[in-house]
Amino acid sequence: MSSGMEEKDDPGKRITLEAMSGLSKVLLYLDKKNVQLLVVYIFMKIKPFLESENDEIRCASIMLLGNLSKFGSGEPVFKDQIHNVLVSLLLHLSDPNLQVVKACKYAMRVCAPVVGSELITTMFQNHLHEDKSLHYGEFINDLTKYLIQDFPGMLNFYHITVIQFFKSNWAEVRAGAAMFIGFLLGNLPEELFSHINMGSVTKGLVMLLQDPDPVVRVKAAEAMGHFH
Repeated sequence: MSSGMEEKDDPGKRITLEAMSGLSKVLLYLDKKNVQLLVVYIFMKIKPFLESENDEIRCASIMLLGNLSKFGSGEPVFKDQIHNVLVSLLLHLSDPNLQVVKACKYAMRVCAPVVGSELITTMFQNHLHEDKSLHYGEFINDLTKYLIQDFPGMLNFYHITVIQFFKSNWAEVRAGAAMFIGFLLGNLPEELFSHINMGSVTKGLVMLLQDPDPVVRVKAAEAMGHFH
């Protein structure tokens, strides 16, 4: 199944899609001990598909990521992998495709216990339900506060990862990335500013001020309003 995700002769990505969907189904019947050694290996194979332009591929990869989480709980290396993709999942909560949004909510909810923060776990499990609407701005604002509080050593990684999404194919994701940076800066105590590369942040937001999408331009301007 996992080698099916690497099929080169797959122009419509049908084999990749079936491999990921099939793997999600197979995982339901496997014991933790059978899968644990493969979890990180499969996880790394999934990661490139999170930004696929194909909606079905994006959705299937995010669902598989969520289904893998129960096999990785308690493993420090799996916790690192979750943090590696958390920004992507967060930003795709505003994905233009509704099924992708639902998949993100599911994956983040089931991965929540692995993140390593009780505040974030509770927040994900309370607010991320497939059939409930989400106030995205409030959610991101609260989340940045918890990240600052519980993972100050990861702020450099988080803000650099978010800046990479300023070039996303989706305007909704670019706008979300600008919001994330804005709230992060707005909530950041002075003593932690050394973790932030303000040159990269400023350059990225200035680029978004010229974005073809008006919502992205507004969010970039609002983010710059958080500079202090």
